[in-house]
Parts: sequence; structure tokens; C-alpha cells
Amino acid sequence: MTDIAELMQKRMALVERTAALNSRQLRNTQIRSGIEVELLACIEAIERDGETRESLARRDDLEARYKAAAAACANCDRELDKLADELGALDQQAGPAP
Repeated sequence: MTDIAELMQKRMALVERTAALNSRQLRNTQIRSGIEVELLACIEAIERDGETRESLARRDDLEARYKAAAAACANCDRELDKLADELGALDQQAGPAP
């Protein structure tokens, strides 16, 4: 059986990584939401005022930024799922709490 101090050290490292990822995920979500608001406003302006080269370029830029932010969120989700699995495995290794 693994030493309890070693298990706790591993668990704390995983919890620290999880907290950092949660923070990054919050930031990514805020960025994505801000871009979404800008994109919707841009689309409404195009519908209201018509297409211009500048408005279409802005829409394309916002769409690309939104996709990048959404991909960053998805990456964080995958990493968080992996960490949750690692934590679960570590907890199983530790056995039931006394």
C-alpha cells in the first residue's frame, strides 16, 4: 500500500491543477461570451445596415475568435475530465476514509 503522505501529496497536486484549469475555464468562458455578444451585434448591424467589406471582415474575425475560444473551452473540459478520473483513481487507491 502506498504511504498516506504520498497519496495526499499527489491528491493536492491534482487538486491544484484542477483549480488552475477551473480558473482558465472561467476566463475562456467569459472571453467566449464577450465575443458572442460582439458577434451578435455585428450580425444585427449587417442585417440592419447592409453588408460592407469592413462589416463582413469584422464578422469573419469574430467568428474565428469565437471558434478559437470555444475550442479552448472544450480543451479545458477534456483536461478537467481527465483530472477528475485521476482523482477518482487516486481516491480508490487510498481506500475508504477511516
